[in-house]
This record gives sequence, C-alpha cells and structure tokens, in this order.
Amino acid sequence: MNVFPNPAALHEPITLTLGRDISGIVQVDVFSSAGDPVYHEAFFKATEVYQHTIVLRQLSKGLYVLQVTNGGYRALQKLILG
Repeated sequence: MNVFPNPAALHEPITLTLGRDISGIVQVDVFSSAGDPVYHEAFFKATEVYQHTIVLRQLSKGLYVLQVTNGGYRALQKLILG
C-alpha cells in the first residue's frame, strides 16, 4: 500500500495505490489521532495494481491513521493533512 501525497495539503485528493496482495472488497477507514472514525469507504479491486482517489474535504488539519482491510489483510499508514 502506498499513500501519496503524504503529507497532503488540506482538501487535496489522496491517491491510494494497492498492489497484487489485495483483491476483492477493500475497506478504507480513516481515524483521528484520538481514534475516532472520520471516514469510511468500500470498493472492489479486481486489477493487479489499483489506484484509488480519496477526498477528505470534511477533515481539518492534523494527524490521522488510514487503515486498509481486505479479508485477513490489514495495513495502517499515518496520514498528515495540513
């Protein structure tokens, strides 16, 4: 999993790149630094390498945690918006 850009400008689209190790239904969750859920999305990934754009317009500046889950796969990435 790759997240770009990171850090990202406020309201800037974020591109999530997923590799071959993930296929099927993917869930993306973003949590505040306090652990509160602030964003959720699910989509289907069928290609080997997939890029998905996330727009977090409702969020303010700060540190967040982006979580991607797919079956038994789980990845976490710190995300800085500012």
